[in-house]
Amino acid sequence: MFGGVSRQPDVLRHATQVEEADNVLLGVRNGLEKRPGSRLAFALSGLVADANYRLHTIIRDENERYLMLYGAGTPNTLLRIFKPDGAEATVSISPAAQTYLKSGSPTADQLRPITIADYTLMLNTTVALAAKTSASYAIAHNHRDFDVMISQTPNNDTYHKTKADTAARTAGYFFYRPYDASKDEACSFAKWVGAEKTKALSYFSDTAHNPGGFRVDFIRQPMSLAAVTWNHTLLELTKADAFTYYVWCAQDQIYISGGTAVTPGWYDIVSRVNNNTIVLSADITTDKSDPTDVTTTNIGHEYQVMVDMQTVALADHYDVALQFQDGLRAAGCADGLVEWMYTGSGVGRMVITSPYRGAGCAIADPIAPTSG
Repeated sequence: MFGGVSRQPDVLRHATQVEEADNVLLGVRNGLEKRPGSRLAFALSGLVADANYRLHTIIRDENERYLMLYGAGTPNTLLRIFKPDGAEATVSISPAAQTYLKSGSPTADQLRPITIADYTLMLNTTVALAAKTSASYAIAHNHRDFDVMISQTPNNDTYHKTKADTAARTAGYFFYRPYDASKDEACSFAKWVGAEKTKALSYFSDTAHNPGGFRVDFIRQPMSLAAVTWNHTLLELTKADAFTYYVWCAQDQIYISGGTAVTPGWYDIVSRVNNNTIVLSADITTDKSDPTDVTTTNIGHEYQVMVDMQTVALADHYDVALQFQDGLRAAGCADGLVEWMYTGSGVGRMVITSPYRGAGCAIADPIAPTSG
């Protein structure tokens, strides 16, 4: 028995729950056990008999435990902290906090503390909540549904919402403002916009075009290097100070564009050793040599997306884009977006948004696979 007390009818109550549980403890490890009796830990002095006080325990870890006594005091709200051995801790209350705590002359019942991790918050329920007027705004676009809305990377500083309210809630809105806090400036994600298409839904679900998809290269950081040395034993690329401004990220790849007996392509970066060296996951040469003329172009990641549209119901081109987006994420790009942008009746563009943003980020033109 560990599910606690439930006031639901017997037929709805879980097997782990009970109707009453007086003076017992319910837990997964020990099941049902008797609650230990109370014991006097220490006596508090300087209190008024029968006054309105409450206790709140603060348990941060095995060693840092406190008991907080709070309630009505004169002239200020009482708030005292004690350690488990009864030693009283020093409490510093700022004038602003004291003003808030004593506003409305709350009783202990009207003060509500809660401890979350290393913070204890105290709410004075006699203080009325302040209303904040939001800035005026205009909805830039009403989207078919939530999935379509979050698949798009809209223009900066625009508001977006789903088309319909429901009986359960009013459709909320999203405000889009990409921002780079380190540079204190707006910082948009790289985006590829395809040519206008007039293809009908039947094209995407046609047997001749399935499975269909694309290969896309997301560039996180330009890395145009020449005269790089390759060590096929250590799988290291080395050039003095070439990687000084490179910060390794999970799933990073580097594009090797040439070199003696080198196979061009994207290679996984295992680690950054120092300013001069990075380690790759595989040999880049065809003959296990150590060329010194290796060239590179970019750091990023290449994804191959394949989707069979015949396995799903397509209501419109938004569904096509969502299937491609699911395929992109299944390929490992959790933050990539694919959207359909209508530009006219039956006409639109596919848009791919990179998971990378900032100066230097880009998307190479997606390449359609030969199978569809």
